Amino acid sequence: ETYARNVADSPGAATQFVEADPASVVEGVLADDFFNKAYDKTLLPMINHVVEVEGPVLDAVLARRIARAHGWQRTGARIQERVVTLAASAHLSTTEEVGTFFWPSRLEPGAAVGFRRATEDNTRSVDEVCLPELVALAQEVLSSGLMADAAVLAMARELGLQRLRAASRSRFEAAMTQAQVD
Repeated sequence: ETYARNVADSPGAATQFVEADPASVVEGVLADDFFNKAYDKTLLPMINHVVEVEGPVLDAVLARRIARAHGWQRTGARIQERVVTLAASAHLSTTEEVGTFFWPSRLEPGAAVGFRRATEDNTRSVDEVCLPELVALAQEVLSSGLMADAAVLAMARELGLQRLRAASRSRFEAAMTQAQVD
């Protein structure tokens, strides 16, 4: 299955991030029916597919995938609320300062997960990566002998960041602190 390539069985194992195609698991995507309760039977399999393939996945990313599958370029508050409500009914989650991460059924929320490297087509921002996954990256970088600022810059490069913002730096530093404790 697709998700087997996505999340490593053991922390620190190098795997690749795979972006899900929610429309691939349903017969028809009907944007006009999106807010109808009867459409839950179409939306839920789409949401489940994204969470199982990409999870742990940030609520905003999940909503964006579902919105794009319906042909919408923007993900408004109503769309996000609808997607998150359905996701919460089917998946366990963890909350971080950047948002809520929905976890696939095969993983315990907050469990150690391997860092998933993005391809050129599937880059992720640091806010889209849950803390346990950032901790795995930090452990990898620290085990190579890099420390402090050099380690933070190496983590940023692994995510493909061109510029390191203060918010990103603080998430990387939090992951490094936790990596040194674990």
